Amino acid sequence: MGGAKVAVIGLGVTGLATLKNLLEEGFDATGFDGRDTIGGLWKYSSDAEVTSVLETTISNKSRFKNSYTDFPYPENSPAFPTAVEVQDYLESYASNFQLLSRIRLRTKILTVTRNEKDSKWIAHFQNLDGSKNTTEFDKVAICSGAWGKPKIPDIAGRNLFKGDVIHSQAFKSPSQFKGKSVAVLGIGSTAADIATALVGHARKIYLPHRGGTNIVCCPITPPRARADDMHSFLV
Repeated sequence: MGGAKVAVIGLGVTGLATLKNLLEEGFDATGFDGRDTIGGLWKYSSDAEVTSVLETTISNKSRFKNSYTDFPYPENSPAFPTAVEVQDYLESYASNFQLLSRIRLRTKILTVTRNEKDSKWIAHFQNLDGSKNTTEFDKVAICSGAWGKPKIPDIAGRNLFKGDVIHSQAFKSPSQFKGKSVAVLGIGSTAADIATALVGHARKIYLPHRGGTNIVCCPITPPRARADDMHSFLV
């Protein structure tokens, strides 16, 4: 169905690859993102309501296995690039394959519906100035990811706790926790990022988690972050 008009919603890692491949196959594709840049969560944002990496984030996946097959990282790139280096890589990808002219930033997709004839998709947009408009498409590719909205579980007794309770999405800088005792619930990639960033700022750092794990220091970890600065225990 070459030539069909396609909207690609979200311009992170998946959205960029989707847009690139659709254009190569002859589709009339346009990419949309509500942010002011491509890259999705790899572009740091200080906005507490925007999911992004931290300024100190280092990829936990090797560039040799976590890159586009037709666009490798530069030869002088580290095996585990920083968030800034990943973002630079994504921007180079978009530039190399001439995607920028087919991208609309600061354009938020509010809803996608079918038209009255049930023949096309209608994308409802909100522009940066607050104005709204609609455009019809033959196809829509949803590439906005799964981490856009925070979800905090209903923990018994949470209402009795007098300290701050925030979702990891809202964690942007460790300075706000200076001298405090902090519990980072979970021990996934984001939790490890946050706990590492807190070293040297928080008075104590706890990593309560449900399953066993090993905390290993390695050369890519910032020098100020040491495993013995953190307390890990099962719940």
